Parts: sequence; structure tokens; C-alpha cells
Amino acid sequence: MKQQSRKCIALLFLFLGSVNLWAQELVVKNPLHFLALGDSYTIGQSVAEEDRWPNQLATALQQEGVVVEEVKFIAQTGWRTDNLWSMVAGLAPNKPPYNLVSLLIGVNNQYQGVAIDLYPDQFRQLLQKAIDLCGGQNESVFVLSIPDYGYTPFGASNREAISHEIDLYNTINKQIAENLDVVYFNITDISRQALEKPEYLASDKLHPSGEMYARWVERILQKVQLDFSTSTELLAEASPEIHVFPNPVVNELNFRIPADAQKLVISNSFGETCGQWTVTPGTTLQLNVSNWSSGLYFYRIADNKNALTSGKFVVRQK
Repeated sequence: MKQQSRKCIALLFLFLGSVNLWAQELVVKNPLHFLALGDSYTIGQSVAEEDRWPNQLATALQQEGVVVEEVKFIAQTGWRTDNLWSMVAGLAPNKPPYNLVSLLIGVNNQYQGVAIDLYPDQFRQLLQKAIDLCGGQNESVFVLSIPDYGYTPFGASNREAISHEIDLYNTINKQIAENLDVVYFNITDISRQALEKPEYLASDKLHPSGEMYARWVERILQKVQLDFSTSTELLAEASPEIHVFPNPVVNELNFRIPADAQKLVISNSFGETCGQWTVTPGTTLQLNVSNWSSGLYFYRIADNKNALTSGKFVVRQK
């Protein structure tokens, strides 16, 4: 009976909402405030912090010129959909809200034997909450499929049953993502390569390694559309007289110089000085950065006491 119920649910979700237009690209805005929701696969159980896939994704986006201001996790090993809901239910959107939110949840529902009938409503509730926390911008919310731990030493003895059930869960979460016009990334096939590629597993022989997470990130990046429209002109916080634009920049970078300024110093993200310029107060200085490397840069505009204001900008190469 339990098996029959699962088949019915899967068929139902294959049918419902099939005519909806599914978002094809994930819009990433600048500067980035990223919220990752989930379980051990999101928090990166058994890998270093920098090897977690959300951190790897943020690093890859930074290399494309995105200013990463925040990567926040609400995730924990062992969490089911109801555990995650208890942590996010009372959250209100930040001001400004997160502008990139991910959701990956459900493996512990399957592993702990929770009735699959509960999953559709709970997952839909979580995904709607993710959209709310992203300020209603569903084009900047994405879902990852559940990996298949049947292709690990831990699950090998029951691989066929685990894989079948993971497929049923993924049928459900994919359809809900489509219904809510949220981008969906199937990474389950990558997880099923762990038998042939032992380097895809962390030291616990159950969770993905940083190398497997890197393959997930490569797949996500294939559907990313960068949106820098929110940062065409940056007003430096320390002084209302200083404008740096456009930001990010490809060719000409403009500095609107305040009345007390005497020099401009620019350094890269490694702290190395790229150059310094004597400036004319009350004018606009133009710099050609078309041959600069893509990345994050820091500027300091100083008076004769060597202190006035500072800020940052991003160079993007075409």
C-alpha cells in the first residue's frame, strides 16, 4: 500500500501544473546577499567551509565581478522539512531582503521513514517562504534536487530502494519548483557517479566532497544571469559628495571628487597598490580600466591629512 501511494503521488505531480512556464535562468544581483536553506548537503557535512557548494558558488560569482557581501546558512545535518520550517517560519524578509536564496531539503524525510505524503505541502511551504525571504523575486530563488546516497558505501546494500525513493521525492520537488516558476537544478545524476569516482565523497564516505560540490556549482553557473543594474552608481557612505560610477565597470570609471580631496589611491583585493593619482577638488576624474583584471578593488580618497573616505568597486571584463 505504501509503495502504491508513492506511485500515485509521483504520477499526480507529473500531471499537475505541466503547462506552467518554467524559469530558465537564475538571476544573480549585485551586491550579493545569499541565503542557503537545507540540511547536511547545504552546510557541507565533513568538508571545509570553503568547500561547501554555497561558498564555492559565491567565490565563482565573485570572480565574475559580483560583490559578495553575505552568505548565510540556515541548515543542519539531520534536518527534515519540518525541522527547517520551525527555523524559518517566523522570519521576516531582511531590509533589503536576500537577493539569492537556495533550497535543498528532503533526504532526511526519506532516510527517517517519514510518510512521503507529507512532503509536497511541507516543501511547497518552504519554497514559498524562500521566495518571501528573497523579497518575492522568484527568479533569484533556486532548488537543488536531492542527491542519491544509495551510491555511497553507506547506502550500497539498499541502493535500489533508496534510489527509487529519492527519485519520487525529486519528482515532487521539481514539479513544485516549476509551479512556482523557480529554477531547478538536477544534481542527482552527479551524485550517482560516486561509485566510479571515489574522490566525489568526503572522508565519511557518505556526504559529497568539495570536488563533487564543484560539479554542482558548474551546473548552476550554466543557468546564471548576472544583473548589475542595481549598482550602476555607488554613493560612498562616508561622504555625500563622492560618487564612483559605473560600478561594476568595464571601460571608463568615474570618480566625482569632493572639495577637500588631494589624492586617489587604488589597491586590489590582495592589498597591492595599483596606482595613485593627484586629483583636482570638485571635479570628475576618469580612469580607463579596460585592461585591468576582473575583480574587486578598493579606493581611498585622501586630503592632506591622508584621510577622507574609502570604498570599493568591481572591474568586469567582457
